[in-house]
Amino acid sequence: MYMQYRMSSGEKEKVNDIVSDLLQSNIIRDSQSNYASLVLLVRKKNGEYRMCVDFRKLNSMTVKERYPLPLIDDQMYKYTQGAKYFTTLDLASSYHQIPVAESSKRLTSFVTPTGHEAYVTRDLSEIPTELRQLPLSDDVRIVGGNEAAPNSLPYQVALNLIFESGRSFCGGSLITRRYVLTAAHCLDDGVISLEVLLGTHNIRRNETTQQSISTSNFTLHEEYKNNRMKYDIATVYLPTPAILNQFFCLSNDCLILI
Repeated sequence: MYMQYRMSSGEKEKVNDIVSDLLQSNIIRDSQSNYASLVLLVRKKNGEYRMCVDFRKLNSMTVKERYPLPLIDDQMYKYTQGAKYFTTLDLASSYHQIPVAESSKRLTSFVTPTGHEAYVTRDLSEIPTELRQLPLSDDVRIVGGNEAAPNSLPYQVALNLIFESGRSFCGGSLITRRYVLTAAHCLDDGVISLEVLLGTHNIRRNETTQQSISTSNFTLHEEYKNNRMKYDIATVYLPTPAILNQFFCLSNDCLILI
């Protein structure tokens, strides 16, 4: 057991908040291990804090696996040649998605200002190698996907997000004539207002089936925290009700016209 790193009262509060989130997400659990590492806070570029566990001593005793990481250029060519549409998908906290062997969990213990916890998922030096060896399924690939037929998903909307520095796009789904459901991370970073595009297939064109409703009224889940998947939902209020028709409605068969 080690002495803790010194922290201010504000830093201790932030550590407690992070630990609470990790416990609720089943990433860590309470521990009674006779071994523990220390924690410290690192400020990220966006001003938020990341809690880091100092596993240097544990990592120095870990038997390393040797698995070559591929060249990014080779992987890009292999999986994107001939593809028409491209997107990105960030695997949030991927190192928290691989379980730790039960016999090793006690070694991942760490001390905080208010407790003693241990990881049940990986957070050690071997995680890049472990992730590289996981099997990939073509069923979940986004690159190379087929284009949806016009109006085949009549409840989906495009959100044209307006910032002081420019614009961006996000997606959402109409859940009533007045409300759109979307992700909170789309709206949590300085969005001034947004244009909700309904019944559109190509956002680069003004289509005859398209409805456009401007709004600045949106609500993020009260427990959402930046860069966390939990509670990453938000609602957008439409000041003008959506007009439901054969091109845009609340279900695939366009029968629910409330």
